[in-house]
Amino acid sequence: MAAFPSVFEERIRQMEETKNQRVFLLQTERELQDQKTRLLSSNLVSLRNAEQRRLLLEKRTAEFGAMIIAKKSEFMILETRHREASEQHRSLKSEIADLKQKLVVMEIDYRSKTSEMEVFVADVRKYLISSRSEIQTLQTQINHLRSVIEQMEKTDECSNNSEIIGAERRKIELSAIKQNLEQTLDSNYRLKSLLQNQLLQFLGKT
Repeated sequence: MAAFPSVFEERIRQMEETKNQRVFLLQTERELQDQKTRLLSSNLVSLRNAEQRRLLLEKRTAEFGAMIIAKKSEFMILETRHREASEQHRSLKSEIADLKQKLVVMEIDYRSKTSEMEVFVADVRKYLISSRSEIQTLQTQINHLRSVIEQMEKTDECSNNSEIIGAERRKIELSAIKQNLEQTLDSNYRLKSLLQNQLLQFLGKT
C-alpha cells in the first residue's frame, strides 16, 4: 500500500512537469508569435514607407522628365528662332551691302551727271550770250538797212534798182539769219528746260 501513493505522486509530478512544459512551450510560442507579429507589423510599416517613397520618387522622376521634355522643347524653339534670326541677320547684311554698293554707284553717276549738267549749262549760257550779242548786232544792221531803204524811198533817191535789190536781198538774208538764230535759241531753251527736268527727276529718285 505504501508503494501506491508513491507511484501516484510520481504520476502527478510527471503530469505537473508536462503541464509546466506545455505552459512554458505555449508561453514561448506566444512570445514567438508576438515577436513575429511585431516583426511583421514593422515590416509592413517599412514596406508601406518604402512604397510611399517609391511612389514619391516615381512622381518626382515623372515631373523631372516632364520638365526635361519642356526645357528641351523650349531649347529647340529658341534654337530655331536663333537660326532664323541669324539667317535674317545675314540676309539684312547682304541687302545692306548691296544697298551701299548701289548708293556708291548712284553717287558716282549723280556726280558725273551733275558735272555734265554744269558743263552743259555753262556752255548753253555762253552760247546764249554769244547768240544774243550776234542777234543784237544783226538786229542793228537790219534796222539800219530798213532805215536806209525807207529814207531812200522817201527822197526818191532810189535811182539804182540794183542797189535796192541788193539791199532787199541782204534784208531777206539777215531776216533769215535772225529767224534761224531765234529758232536755235528757242531750241536751246527747250533743251535746257528738258535737261533740267531730267536732272530734277534723277535727283528725286536718288
